[in-house]
Amino acid sequence: MVQKALRRRPLSLLPLLRSVGLQVVPALLDPMSDKNRKAAGTKRELKEVHLRRDQGYVAFRTPASMGVCDVIAMKAQQVDYEPWSVVDLSEVLMEEVKANKGNPFMHFRRPEREALRKAAARAGATALLVHWPPYGARREYRVEDWPNMDKEAE
Repeated sequence: MVQKALRRRPLSLLPLLRSVGLQVVPALLDPMSDKNRKAAGTKRELKEVHLRRDQGYVAFRTPASMGVCDVIAMKAQQVDYEPWSVVDLSEVLMEEVKANKGNPFMHFRRPEREALRKAAARAGATALLVHWPPYGARREYRVEDWPNMDKEAE
């Protein structure tokens, strides 16, 4: 009997709070729940997509791919080298977006970093870690700034 009682979930605060007239969003009761962490990451990914679009990139999230990056951004531009040619240049960014507090590499371990670096090298893209903590400024880290990475490219 005691073991069954211990296995039960704790009583929810929602009915009590609602009974006194407070409107509460359930996700706000536990700010560190997995659902809220995932939502914070998704929100940062979307902000990154909008930021890149404002910078002139074609950008999109890759949420269902479970691939090596969260955001892909591309921009084409022409550079006029007088007097004889116009050179087409394109820039492709493969970005992993992290929204955690503290160390930006805490949840971006070496195997994930290596997979992103290799995929970006195969695609001719620039691999970036974008760290955007909850109450902090956005910062980009290029491969050269990543810890414990071999300097040689494939």
